[in-house]
Amino acid sequence: MKTKKALVLFLIILMVALPAFAAPQSPREQVQTTVDTVLETLADQSLSAEARDRRLEELIRQKFDFQLMSQWILGVHWRRATPEQRDRFIDLFTELLETTYRDRMSEYADQYAGEQVEVVSERIIDNRALVDTIVVTQDRKRIPISYKLDLQQGEWRAYDVVIEEVSLVNTYRAEYSELVRRHGFEGLFSRMETRIAELRARK
Repeated sequence: MKTKKALVLFLIILMVALPAFAAPQSPREQVQTTVDTVLETLADQSLSAEARDRRLEELIRQKFDFQLMSQWILGVHWRRATPEQRDRFIDLFTELLETTYRDRMSEYADQYAGEQVEVVSERIIDNRALVDTIVVTQDRKRIPISYKLDLQQGEWRAYDVVIEEVSLVNTYRAEYSELVRRHGFEGLFSRMETRIAELRARK
């Protein structure tokens, strides 16, 4: 669970917003341009917690490719799922990630100030890209974080985050594949709904 919490935390810090631009930008340019904006938003004392949450929630929904993430997470189970089950999983996973984000935000918001991000490289193959960054924490620890993105209608959208060689998608895949195998899709959906309710209750 600590690994998953760390993955979600850094995903929040760096990738909740990739704003739309009048002209297309490279993946590296988008990440570099927006990181400071995200950190400034988190540190903006003029925003209420509710306003900050709404703003970042909208951005994470817009800028992550939840369908592609869902396909990777479910793996072979995606191919076996009905269209209704696929749609249900996408909806629940989107809500879970957003709810987890809101929960982590209230817990960690005060710790974001002073962190720096270095975008060190990008690799592009067709409509996919990998952007490597380094997060420099307040205590000068250097944490490698990589973003996998795909290009959709001129905009790059994230579908995985890899922190210290641990993939967000792979972390969820390991858990959810086992749940589907043991309990079927209805069992997985029930567990996800329970987790969302638990997170909401903590607010």
